[in-house]
Amino acid sequence: MTAGTGIRVAEPPPHPAPRKLAGRCFRPGESAFRLILLCCLAVGIIFLGVLISYVLVEAWPRLDSRLWENFPPSAGRSAPVPSPRSSARSG
Repeated sequence: MTAGTGIRVAEPPPHPAPRKLAGRCFRPGESAFRLILLCCLAVGIIFLGVLISYVLVEAWPRLDSRLWENFPPSAGRSAPVPSPRSSARSG
């Protein structure tokens, strides 16, 4: 065996320095896409906020401790719910 034999691996070329993202100019199509994306995101967030506030305002009179204190019992302990056909026969 001689010294210095083996596989030589070349060093990878140096990577170019990354560009700063703060001063980057966007293409017109990319800017339009980002604007549409942000508008859709804003519509979704606003709609979710309106929906949650509407539900809270409408349900506020019914939100009290009875909500969790009077939880319906399991199906095994309660009477069965009559089917629509059985109530139609009796009436």
